[in-house]
Amino acid sequence: MSCNSGIRILLVILCLLPLAGNALGADAGAPRSGELYQLSPPGTLQKIPAPPPYKPMPAQPTPAPAPILPGHRGALNPKTGEFYPAHGEGVINPRTGEFYPPSGSGYFNPRTGEYFPGNAPGGSK
Repeated sequence: MSCNSGIRILLVILCLLPLAGNALGADAGAPRSGELYQLSPPGTLQKIPAPPPYKPMPAQPTPAPAPILPGHRGALNPKTGEFYPAHGEGVINPRTGEFYPPSGSGYFNPRTGEYFPGNAPGGSK
């Protein structure tokens, strides 16, 4: 490669740089020749609507507290498999309506003397 051809290439590059600058500037938002930027005529712009007024949410009802479970949940008749639910300090036989008071770790039927073991969480009463 001769020295003259190197100079010619350099001159061509220097001549093309301003043209390349216009093309690069177009990507950055610079106006190109032949392109007109115009503003919209007055009164044609759309106004952004105002946000709706703030309305607080209505108060939500307070949930009912969890029911208080008795310390004992009832007794189980080992002969029949019937469950006697807790009622006050003792248990009640739902079939007959009899109340069985507590006795030690369970309940007893005062009429017959039968003993029913307690059915409490984590053990019996």
